[in-house]
Amino acid sequence: MPVKKSLLIVGSRSLIAQNIKQKLYTKYKIKFLSFKKVNKLSEKILCNFNYIINCSFDKNCFNNKYNSDIIICNKLKNNLSNTKFVMLSSSKVYGVSKKNSENSKCSPITKYGKYRLKTEKYLQKKLKKNLLILRVSNVLNFDLRLNSASKTTINTMLIDLIKKKIITIPKKNAFKDFITIEYLLSCLEKLLKENYCGIFNISSNIKITLYEVSKKLINGFGMGKINLIDDITDNFTIKNYQIKKTTGMSLTKNNILKKIEELGIKLKNKKL
Repeated sequence: MPVKKSLLIVGSRSLIAQNIKQKLYTKYKIKFLSFKKVNKLSEKILCNFNYIINCSFDKNCFNNKYNSDIIICNKLKNNLSNTKFVMLSSSKVYGVSKKNSENSKCSPITKYGKYRLKTEKYLQKKLKKNLLILRVSNVLNFDLRLNSASKTTINTMLIDLIKKKIITIPKKNAFKDFITIEYLLSCLEKLLKENYCGIFNISSNIKITLYEVSKKLINGFGMGKINLIDDITDNFTIKNYQIKKTTGMSLTKNNILKKIEELGIKLKNKKL
């Protein structure tokens, strides 16, 4: 029997990190730690892992001194063991460009997008082929954390629906690119198994309006109303040709809408 490769998952409070652990625990020798604990580990210990996946990035952090990706990278920069570092980046690095393939020029407009792109470039310079960057779209996770630093679209909708029985969205036909957590995990598993490096968009490239999302959540929950307001949000889809070619996997609009309705059903018996 082949020896299992070792995998360090960083970010014990991250829902995505918890999902990764559950998905891969039978296939890898997994260590699951908070960034606070990882930060105390020596370079030698970190370089003993075959893979490190960092899920602990704080969206409100714009200082390299506290940037978990950069801190871990700096411990690996003299990496003699070829530890593969996996950075979970963001589709925000593209800005408003419609040419948002992995090889297109990024022109982020938000402070967060600009800093994530800057972090990507720093890691690429230091780690080269020992780096896998995943530009992740909006993940459909059952997230009811009231104090979530990320405050994703789905997190906000779920909390508003269970607390107020109302989902508030812009009047204009706002849309985003959504993926299921299952799709993200399957893509990650494939990329790790084949030891890929470089940049991959983990996206659906499917336009789904916030009105459609709201309707499906309300259908699943069994009650609720949609409140339309004058507001502006970023509308985007992200090209996913590269991940489709590499993994052979893709999503359909029906897959995504079914998952959204399932989140509403799950919300029925959940109490904050």
